[in-house]
Amino acid sequence: MQRKLTPIFILAIVIMAALLYLAFRSKRGVLFPLLAAMISVIWGLGLLGILGFNLDPMASIIPFLILGIGVSHSVQIMKRYYEESSRMDSARDVCIKVISVLAVPALTSIITDAFAFATIITVKIRMLQSLAIIGSLSLLSIVFNVLVFIPCCLSFFPLPKKTNLESSKPNGILTKIAVLSTERKGAWGLLVSFTILVIVGIIGTSMMQIGGRAPGAGAFYHDADYAVQTRAIGEKFPGAITYYLVFEGREKNAIKDYRIQRKIEDLQKYLKKNPKVGGSLSLCDFMKRMNVVISLCR
Repeated sequence: MQRKLTPIFILAIVIMAALLYLAFRSKRGVLFPLLAAMISVIWGLGLLGILGFNLDPMASIIPFLILGIGVSHSVQIMKRYYEESSRMDSARDVCIKVISVLAVPALTSIITDAFAFATIITVKIRMLQSLAIIGSLSLLSIVFNVLVFIPCCLSFFPLPKKTNLESSKPNGILTKIAVLSTERKGAWGLLVSFTILVIVGIIGTSMMQIGGRAPGAGAFYHDADYAVQTRAIGEKFPGAITYYLVFEGREKNAIKDYRIQRKIEDLQKYLKKNPKVGGSLSLCDFMKRMNVVISLCR
């Protein structure tokens, strides 16, 4: 998995570097956002190993998430740095201004992202818990790397030249969109477009199916080796692919109630009518065998 992820991760860094250069047209505009994000990724992976977690398929998305989130927050710092550089003459004063102005919004957004990851830890699945722990800790490290590390490094460099300041001005297309969204007709048009997209999203959500449509395809593509082999095993060896149904009673030891057992047995009979179901096994089957054994022992 590492051999496959490393080239993709390098490609992601190259693409982000190209986008950063198009945005700022300067070396520092590319170097510092990527460096801050990479430090957060390294800290996150280091913590993952120290805490005893493995980089499983679910957790493999963490480096990409942290890299993207770290770069996005770093862009805000760099953008404000260039704006303040056109108004001040001291790099130190510019960095202090950037930290003081962006501290509250940056802290709020990053901590919110971290808590969103932390909520996943309530799921009793080790894979998701590792994702929650390492994701939240890595995101919290972005606070230091973005708000402290980048301004600290920029304070050692002279202020950017006017040519770099000119290149960091707002994009023409984005400016037009901003102007359009503030005009009455344009604002109404955007609101109608957003409303239509929300309706389409709600319709699409209602059509969503939870879980894979084929055995073994829940976490993989249908043509993946694992999915293909799992389907082949299921076709030749009925019962090799199992599904578990968990029943929760309203009272303690509800399974002892014969009426509950009768309903479970009725469900088993219903499932056996489906030709795709090879068989079923429940506590009721064991109870029947126990009753037979006990009656014979008497």
